[in-house]
Amino acid sequence: MKAFSGWSIRTHLILLVAFAVTPALAIILYTGLEQKQNSLNEAHSRCSALVRALAGDMTNTVSSTRQLLTTLAVLPQVRNMDAPACDGLFREILRSDDRYLNLQLFRPTGESVASVVPPPPGLNVSDRKYFRDAVRRRTFSAGEYIVGRTVNKPTFNFALPVTGDRGELLGVVQAAVSLERVNAIFDRSHFPAGSALVLLDGTGTILFHSADARYQIGTKDDRGIFNDMRAARGGEKITLRSSGGSSRIMAYRSLQLTGDPTPYLHIRLEVPEEAILTDANRILIRNLWFLTFAVVLAAVVVFAYANRVIINRARRLVRSSMLLAAGGQDVQVGIPYSQGEFGLIAQAFDDMARTLALREEERATFVRELQTATRQAHDERAKTDAILASIGDGISIQDREYRILYQNGTSRGWMNDQSGRFCYEAYEQRPHVCDNCPVRQTFEDGQVHTVERRLTINGRDMCLLVTASPLRNSAGDIIGGIELVKDITDRKMVEIAQKELTGKLAESNQQLQHFAYIASHDLQEPLRTISSFIQLLARRYQGKLDKDAGEFIAFIIDGAQRMQRLINDLLEYSRVESQGAPFVVFEAGDALRAATMNLKRRIEESGAEITHDPLPAITGDETQIMQLFQNLLGNAIKFRGDEPPRIHVACAETPTEWEFRVTDNGIGIDDQFFERIFEIFQRLHGRDAYSGTGIGLAVCKKIIERHGGRIGVTSEPGRGSCFSFTIKKDLSEKGDAA
Repeated sequence: MKAFSGWSIRTHLILLVAFAVTPALAIILYTGLEQKQNSLNEAHSRCSALVRALAGDMTNTVSSTRQLLTTLAVLPQVRNMDAPACDGLFREILRSDDRYLNLQLFRPTGESVASVVPPPPGLNVSDRKYFRDAVRRRTFSAGEYIVGRTVNKPTFNFALPVTGDRGELLGVVQAAVSLERVNAIFDRSHFPAGSALVLLDGTGTILFHSADARYQIGTKDDRGIFNDMRAARGGEKITLRSSGGSSRIMAYRSLQLTGDPTPYLHIRLEVPEEAILTDANRILIRNLWFLTFAVVLAAVVVFAYANRVIINRARRLVRSSMLLAAGGQDVQVGIPYSQGEFGLIAQAFDDMARTLALREEERATFVRELQTATRQAHDERAKTDAILASIGDGISIQDREYRILYQNGTSRGWMNDQSGRFCYEAYEQRPHVCDNCPVRQTFEDGQVHTVERRLTINGRDMCLLVTASPLRNSAGDIIGGIELVKDITDRKMVEIAQKELTGKLAESNQQLQHFAYIASHDLQEPLRTISSFIQLLARRYQGKLDKDAGEFIAFIIDGAQRMQRLINDLLEYSRVESQGAPFVVFEAGDALRAATMNLKRRIEESGAEITHDPLPAITGDETQIMQLFQNLLGNAIKFRGDEPPRIHVACAETPTEWEFRVTDNGIGIDDQFFERIFEIFQRLHGRDAYSGTGIGLAVCKKIIERHGGRIGVTSEPGRGSCFSFTIKKDLSEKGDAA
């Protein structure tokens, strides 16, 4: 700072102008960089979205192709190598699906049996990768880049072996997929000029590219870029690379078949970085030119103004100060008091000269009074120190500048003696006051404030409860702050451990419910596909297949239906908490009547008799309580003995909950299965004896747990069962146990 103090006023003023425009320069640079970063982020997002869309479209296409070939591979005309029938079937499929250029059937030796597009004479595909892999691995396989000898176009081929009843290889069915549809997706995305979309096979051969002279279908890709794509290992990656003499944003993604570690397709999207940043660079340069012009103009104006208004008056003040320092008593500056700030300074200077002698006597009187007050303060402090030293908590006092004035023995034992230092330097090693400092809050509003702080003291991590109170003088003005510090480390460790355990349990339960719902929901689509094709086979070939084939189809249909029931039951189980309704007050008798109405036909067929005690009004999810009664009544009817079912619903009240009992005269349950029957998909009997998936009681348990209760059973084989469950009285309206 000494070097700066020697500069002239003009230089300081010009420097102030430069400092004044520094924020504007920083804002311009920051805005420019932010615009660049936003442009790049937006480009990254668009690239990522397009690559994911292309990957999803290709994955769907491959999945559909696999399902199509799997279906074709089990058809009789395909397994029997019936060329005319296969040709007709293949043409019908190609007319309804434009994703395929050709469908073909080959013998195990590679000769063509059937093809939508007539093959050239003597065609043999035994040298093609998709054919070799399908024959060797007996699974769904993808090919590499070829120009199809049948369609005479670049194609992407998939194949599946056709096997007999004993697993022998009968042939290979193949689908040639067109890659032209990706070009339409790319065109709709409207990327800047110079952008390119490239598809490559597992060897790095270019299968497809958008209009870009740098690439040619059938040639090998740049080895460095392709190795980078393979290093992504199937995941999505966005990077910046130099290609074709310019920096380009590249988004990669690779696709693999199940069980095949080598990707069958690589997707790459390239966007020139220069095209993304053009607008941001132009705006930044324009703003910098405007700022430069403004700085030069301001410097010229300030220099001229300083010389006329400030410098001359400052020199007169300097001369007067030198005279006063030499001992003059009646020194006058000579600047009119009406001339702005310099006039006020001149007036203050003249007043100072007149009162200087009087102030000397006042200073001597003040010194004597201060010495007396200091002695009294020392006596009072000695008394206070004795009191504070006996307190086990840390106590410190700080002035309005946050300088430590006092520490009791406990505080010095924790922090050592920090007297005279600023608290934020001594305790936190910070250059300024902490954001959540309770002493600062006390200075602002005069109230008591408490915060928790974590510090490492003498190598030990401690949690401290800091309470700050204002320290006032006799006039009520705040002159400092008092900090009371209590060590709560042990208590906080217990609280944190409990909170972490509770959070982990809640997160685990939520993830399990979400997984069950998503897994069962996503299983619906392939199951519907299987059911549709099997039912199509049953209708189309009814009476045309032998008895064993008909039985096989019936077994598949029955298995699909059972799987559908299992999935629906799993969805129902996952929805107990994820889609439960808010709790309301309702009559339990209404829920029971609704359940009996849903079971009306089964009650009439079985001759069941259902009775109940007077049931109370309860708080809960009325639909789930109805489902609970329906599951328990349905089980009592299903697992009945030789006599017609006799079912009774009773209820008792306790101070905190309602206790319900559902008693029947059914076949009963062995006590070793009391816990197992409430687990999901647990059955005690075969499907031939009793229908169902074994999820009903698991759903009942889930419903009761949501209502803050518990469920259990008492039973003896042949003597009926009694299912009891409780529902809490104090439940929140949001659907959680209070």
